[in-house]
Amino acid sequence: MERQPGNNDDWMMVSRWATAKGVPTTYEAAREAFQPFYWGATAGPGMWQGKWLITPKLVEKWRGRGS
Repeated sequence: MERQPGNNDDWMMVSRWATAKGVPTTYEAAREAFQPFYWGATAGPGMWQGKWLITPKLVEKWRGRGS
């Protein structure tokens, strides 16, 4: 399903998947339902485990170069 056009957005993919399975779901409803699983909730961390590519130290270095 991820490879179908327009499904590069997690919430859109969930909405389309649920609708295809017989549960008509809007983008907003999919986002609201899936958000705690993705980002995490008070019960624990979510599925998103991304790593920041730009460190605060690097930002400070760039800042020192002037504009």
